Order: sequence, then C-alpha cells, then structure tokens
Amino acid sequence: MLKVLLPMDDSSKLDQALRYIAMCERESRWPIEIHILHVEPRLSRYVAGKLPRDAVKRYHDDHSRQVLDPIAAAFTEADIPNKTHSVVGDPVESIVHYAKEAGISRIVMVTRARESLTEVLLGSVTAGVLQHATVPVEVVPIDPRSRLSVYARAAGAGATILTLVYLALE
Repeated sequence: MLKVLLPMDDSSKLDQALRYIAMCERESRWPIEIHILHVEPRLSRYVAGKLPRDAVKRYHDDHSRQVLDPIAAAFTEADIPNKTHSVVGDPVESIVHYAKEAGISRIVMVTRARESLTEVLLGSVTAGVLQHATVPVEVVPIDPRSRLSVYARAAGAGATILTLVYLALE
C-alpha cells in the first residue's frame, strides 16, 4: 500500500490536489491511502494565556474541521478513500513528523508560486518540507491565475525597487 500525505491549509488548492491524486491513483500499481493533514498554527502565548485551555482546543478543532470537511467530502465524492488528521504546531515540523510517524511513502505539496518578498527571503512551507522530509516530496504547482497578474506582480516589484533606490538617494 502506498501511503500519500497531502498537507492542506485551505480548500483553494483542492481542484489541483484532486486532479493530481486521481492521476496518481490511476497510474499506481498499488492501492493508495490518502492522508489529508491540516496543520493549525499555535495561537500566540498572549492570546492563549487569556483563554481557557478548552476554548483554545475548541478553536483549533473547529477551524481544522472547517478546512478538512469540504476537502474530505470532495475526495469521497470522487471515490478516493481518505483519512483526515489535524495537528497544532509549526507546519514544516508537523508535516515532517507526521510523515515519519504514520509511515508515509511520499508527500504531495500543492503550492502556488511565491508571491511576496517575505516568502522569497524567508522560504515557504514547501521549501522547508523539501529540506527536511525523509520521504520523497512531490510539488504540484498551481497554474498562474493570468498573464496580467504575472505582469502586475513584476511591475509592483519593479516599482518597489525604484522607490527604495529613490529613498536611498534622497
């Protein structure tokens, strides 16, 4: 049995994930077991300290259900057996740890192109998982939304750089 981990932070990547997993299932010689994982980031110590412990747990559980239920329903509707799991913690550490503990064969990361300077400088969850995972990681890119958004992003980056140069010369 091939155990595939599919970390999902929201349902915006669901269509690509479904298509890719369905393709993997058709092409695989072995049965596939899909584990859909949602990692819920910890609340800040300040916020968590102001709330009762059961309220914090309920918050994380409710938010995870809001993310996982529609994803699991879509996989079930597509006749793709799946199991859902949620954890609270750092996304990279949690994904890598879950993969080790559950005996995952491979991780499938559905990801967008990096869109912000912060992501370019600090990295992304996908980059962290690629660095630390001990099993193969497959990256499924989401197609760009439109040519206009690509040009607008480039123009925005150019304008930012020109503004910084102008301010440095002032």
